[in-house]
Amino acid sequence: MYKKTISYSSFANGEAGPDLMGRGNFAEYNKAAARMLNFRPIATGGLVRRDGFLHVAVAAGEGRIIPFEASDENKFIILLTTTDMHVYDTDGALKMSRPFLITMEKINNIRYAQKDSSIYLVEENIHPCMLRYNKIDGTFTFTVWNFETRKDEHGRIESLMPFAKFPDMEGVVLTIDSTTNTNRVIITSRAFFKPEYVGVRLQLFGGQVEILSVVNETTAACRVVKDLDGGGSTTEWREEAFSFPRGYPRTLAFYQNRMVLGGARELPGRMWFSKTAKYFDFDLGEGLDDEAIEFDMLSEKSHKIVAIFEGKHLQVFTDDAEWVVAGNPITPTSIEMRIQTRIGSKTDVYIEPQLVEGSTIFIAKNGNEAREFYWGEIEGGYVSNDLASLSPHMLDDPIQQSYNKKTRTLHILNRNGKISADSINKNMGVNAWHTIETAGEIKSICNIDEALFALVKRGETFRLERLDKRAVCDACLVRNYESAQTEISGLEHLDGMEVIANADGEAVEAVVENGMIILETPAKNVSVGLAFVSRMCPLPPFVGMSRMPRATRLIVLTMRVSKTRGLKIDTGQGAKNHGGESEFTGDIRIVSRGFVRNFETPVFKIETSAPFKAKILNITATMECVI
Repeated sequence: MYKKTISYSSFANGEAGPDLMGRGNFAEYNKAAARMLNFRPIATGGLVRRDGFLHVAVAAGEGRIIPFEASDENKFIILLTTTDMHVYDTDGALKMSRPFLITMEKINNIRYAQKDSSIYLVEENIHPCMLRYNKIDGTFTFTVWNFETRKDEHGRIESLMPFAKFPDMEGVVLTIDSTTNTNRVIITSRAFFKPEYVGVRLQLFGGQVEILSVVNETTAACRVVKDLDGGGSTTEWREEAFSFPRGYPRTLAFYQNRMVLGGARELPGRMWFSKTAKYFDFDLGEGLDDEAIEFDMLSEKSHKIVAIFEGKHLQVFTDDAEWVVAGNPITPTSIEMRIQTRIGSKTDVYIEPQLVEGSTIFIAKNGNEAREFYWGEIEGGYVSNDLASLSPHMLDDPIQQSYNKKTRTLHILNRNGKISADSINKNMGVNAWHTIETAGEIKSICNIDEALFALVKRGETFRLERLDKRAVCDACLVRNYESAQTEISGLEHLDGMEVIANADGEAVEAVVENGMIILETPAKNVSVGLAFVSRMCPLPPFVGMSRMPRATRLIVLTMRVSKTRGLKIDTGQGAKNHGGESEFTGDIRIVSRGFVRNFETPVFKIETSAPFKAKILNITATMECVI
């Protein structure tokens, strides 16, 4: 027999993966847990029960939510469904709706960037668009992108859009007659044109033409929109980079007062920088410092651009590597591109990189690594570490991520509808993974105004909800009355459901009927919603640093708690209530008996589903181990 006392004074490494259960010699082992569900580790070492999800609005349907912070005072949630675009304010009021026909696959791959009071949206298969908020009258304007134009001496309008030489254009001879008429005919040396080419512009002989009609695969009628320097045959011609037949920009950002576009459906590794302060002017001009820039991300293999992010440098994430684009300032002659690390990003859905304490977090190509990409002063370049190296099981086909600066928590939404959250505090050495789970499926997330918003499917309906310190349950409604009430209304979103309420500090269970519940005892302050379970299980103990006991018996368990109520503790004889019937601060001491012989069975388990707050500051367990 060997007597051992373990002090669980820190959970700075959060929920560890099952492979760590045999590594008691790791320093990280003593700061980790086997299970951390709906508990959030705090920087000082303890655990706090997560806030509940506050009901914001019944949403229009399944889709994706996107943050739109038009100003410090005007912040909105854009909900994209397969039929419409809806804009809600953060209190759930619907501010705008308009048709927006799109598939879920495309919705999940939309990239966005904000500039002033406008948000720009791109996806390689849809025409780029933007939503602008008018601060004066509180209205929204939705438009598709139009590149800048300029008139020539004849009053004809040329476009300043980017043009490109696509691979299938190589070796194709294009012939155009040299007449002075505005309308002309172009002929290609092999099959090239399709009906969808109507409206597409070509660049040739120093000018531009726009296709008016397609006669057949080799012949099209066009009009001149910028004078040509003669005519005849040439292989040196270019097509507009973005169009319906070729696809549109994949991703975008704003950097050094330029719009930066990265990748397109048929040009996956190309980047375009607009003219300085002219976001829709991509004319390359004469290569002056403020003029547009265009280049390909070239190495020993081709790269597909996945995301662009503004950090210490302009960071470019591709399917195979991580790059930086440098230049201070970036000009056509000063720009530099360098590969930094070779990890690659997940490509089946767009997962927006997040800035976390000076590092850019991206999801690796393999889908089970959350990589932090940061400048290493010692290395003199960027390095990439895996935040989930001890907890790879936490990433289960991630589809979105978002960072909350207030709580210092990275939220990663998995396809199974659960959130894998990582509390990060580098100064305190905290990198603590935990799970956020609710009665339903979380379909989309974003952080706005330092609050996590979620689109949640509960039953057959979808709701906008927000993690909120006022909520002690999920889909929660909070009511504060001047006088005590027995009838609590406004619960239509929970009709027919079993709910739990905190009514002036008392737990009440009820079923919602006709949008209300009736309390037996009147209450002034009521929080009512769906119960959720918080659970914590420790890792199995070791004798010394590496010896695994054959059996373990818990003798005494002591927990120091603060303003806590409703905890249940299972030390092998079933979960039992501890801490009294009112909020408690102090030490809870439990004497136990019985051996645990399977390392997968926790020596003790802490859980609660009561509608109360809970904070655990420290746990001390005295055990007897058979070795």
